[in-house]
Parts: sequence; structure tokens; C-alpha cells
Amino acid sequence: NENEEDYAIPVNRQKIRESRYAAFSNKNKNGSKNKRRNSIHTTSSISSNNSINVFSVAHSTIDNDYQVDTNITNYSTSEEDGKNYQLHGNHGDVVIVDEKSESENKEYWINRITKMVEDDDPRKTFTLESVSSGGNGKVYKATNKINQQTLAIKAISLSTSKMPNITYAEVMCTRIMKHPNIIVNHKQCITNNNCDVRYEGEHKRGVHQSNGELHENNNNRSTTNSSIICGNNTLYLIMEFCSAGSLWDVRNRKKNKRFSELEVGYIMREVLRGLEYVHGMGIIHRDIKAQNILIGNDGLIKIADFGSASLHSKASLKLGTLYWMAPEVLRDNQVYDCKVDIWSLGIMAIELFDGRPPWYPMGQRRVVELIRTVGTPPLPSGISEDFESFLRDCLKVNPRERPDARELMLHPFLACAEINGIHVE
Repeated sequence: NENEEDYAIPVNRQKIRESRYAAFSNKNKNGSKNKRRNSIHTTSSISSNNSINVFSVAHSTIDNDYQVDTNITNYSTSEEDGKNYQLHGNHGDVVIVDEKSESENKEYWINRITKMVEDDDPRKTFTLESVSSGGNGKVYKATNKINQQTLAIKAISLSTSKMPNITYAEVMCTRIMKHPNIIVNHKQCITNNNCDVRYEGEHKRGVHQSNGELHENNNNRSTTNSSIICGNNTLYLIMEFCSAGSLWDVRNRKKNKRFSELEVGYIMREVLRGLEYVHGMGIIHRDIKAQNILIGNDGLIKIADFGSASLHSKASLKLGTLYWMAPEVLRDNQVYDCKVDIWSLGIMAIELFDGRPPWYPMGQRRVVELIRTVGTPPLPSGISEDFESFLRDCLKVNPRERPDARELMLHPFLACAEINGIHVE
């Protein structure tokens, strides 16, 4: 609206409807034409003296919210609006969410999380034993005081979370993921007023998947894959406990501190199956490494820790673990997609075989420079042609030339990895 000030907090529904009208009508009020991309996204230009001149309207796969302007502030819509949309800042022909700016609206995201989860404290039901601690929270081995069942609980302090929007993304990923190669509880959980945890096939709140999209439940039923409860401003994610630990743990227990080429091939195949599923849902993991790949009690390789994940198929936030980061993540103003996980997978393959990732233990500043400028890092010596070819495919500097998960699953290196598991010492 050319007669209004620049969009600011709060934006009322009338302004949102005007923006939607401009985006979906044949022409904007000033006569400029819209460019319809597809049924999901519409990119529109509005000539104005204000700072917002280009925006995109996209069908929301998450919730009933608009996201408006460069601050990516969210606004709830009325029920009469029907379908869900998100308004994002435009980055060329790509719809991009500024996750850093998005995180500034901390109270909003915390409210979103607390409304989505049960209000309870698992410490009343479980005895907790600390397993690990990191920037994304603390992980505990949790033993049920009644039936002695062992689970894993990740505790995240919402009050100290620097990017609660990323925590929200982790919650969404944890609730919706259901795949043999993704760490989940294969039963749903309900917490009642007495804090007793029991396993059922339903959950009072949650999300469900339909046609590859995520939706909030309005019918008190969901396909939740793990229990998420919140109490005392601390978020708890309850998951299956993997007694064998991560690939990093298993590697450290090995006498030579590394996996064989055959074992690496098996691991790559299993992780790629999980990544194909994750990427198919439009999600980027952003932290694929040995510490975040667990060995389930069923022996399957499972992707864990979505604490750095993006719910958006395109992103620009520099997030992840440095040694495993793709070059495009570290470049300024660079938009990237799920191919960054493929790069990290290649680095992890080297980590598993060589005992450490490339450039380790150089200082961070030097590593950033090397990843940005050198391109494909040095590969291990004495490896097979198929393994070398696989690594070079994963570590192509140009992400457009990098194969996706489905393509990599056809690589000859994986065809030779016909083993049923890895040796856990």
C-alpha cells in the first residue's frame, strides 16, 4: 500500500489481505504485473517509496501464519482466510527466510513452542543421568521409575535459547519424522496430570503429513513420533535411547579408531536413505557428522539431533559444525539448499575412515578460509576407486553439480557395501 508507512510490528489483517490481493491479482494497484511461479509460490513486485518493493507469497507447510518483511515477523490469520501463506523477503528467484532476523522475535517463538507441546515435567517420572551437553541442550539417559524402561531425554532451556525459531524447527522435525533411519519413538506418548508416561497411538496435539506438507492438527489426533513436553521454561524431547551410542562413540571404541571402507559404505547407504526422506520433506539437517548419527537398538543407522535444522528448503544462515560445513554455507550472502547435507556426508565419510575430518585440528579462521577457497579437501590415501569417486561426488564445490541423496544411492561404492551392519565393540 503506497499510502502506508513501511511494514512494522504489528501488521494488521487488513494490510495482510491487501498484500495477498496484490500478489494474486493479475496486476498490482500500480499496474505492475505479477509473475506466477507455480501453485506454491508467487513472486510479486510493488512499486513504492517504501523499503519493501519485492515479496513472495508461498503456501505455508507449517501453520496458519503470515511472515512479513525483512524482519520475517509472523502474524496469525483469521479462520476465514482459509489456506495458509507465508510472505518472505525475495532473493532473486528463490524464496528465502532470514532465520537470523526471524529469531529476534523470541517471545513469539517460545509461545509457539509452549502452545504446541504438553505442559509437564518428566523429572517426576524419570530418573535422569547426564549423557552429554552442548550448545543445543543437554541429553540424559532417562529411566522410568515405574517400569524401568530406558529412554533418552534432551533438555533445552527456552529462556536462554538464542535462536528459538531453530528450536521450534527441531520440535517440528521431532514430531513429524517417521522413518527407519531417523531417531524417533515408534510409539506416541501422552502425559497426564500425574506425569505418568504411557505409550499410545495418539497424541493430543501435533502435526501430520499430507502430500509432502506439514500441517497442524485441529482434530486432537496426530502421527507424532516422540513425546515433547514443556515445564519450567525447559523443553524436553523424549526419544528412544540408543545404548550403542553414536558413530563417533563406536569409532572411539575401535582399536584403530576408524571404520573399514566396507563399513563406511554401509553407513553411507543407510544415512542416505534417511536424508532422502528428510530432503523430500523440504528440510535441511545442517549438522551431519558422526556424533549425530546413532546406532539404534535394532541395529539400524539413525540420523539424530535436528537442533540445527531448517524447515525451509532454501536458507542462508551460517549454522552447523565448522569442519563439516559446505563452502556455500560459509560464503557471505550465499543461498544454499539440502545439498549442504551431501557435502557434510562426504566429510563424515572421511571422518569415519580416517579418524578425523579434513583440516582438523587447524584453527577456525584458517579452516573457514580453506573451505571457502580450496574446494574439495584432500582425500584419504589407499582407498578404492569407487570410494574416491563417491567422495568426489559428495564434495563437488558447485552444489548444482553435487548429486542428491537419491542419485548417490545408486553409486557403485554403495552397491559393494552389502553387509548387514557394523562391528560394535
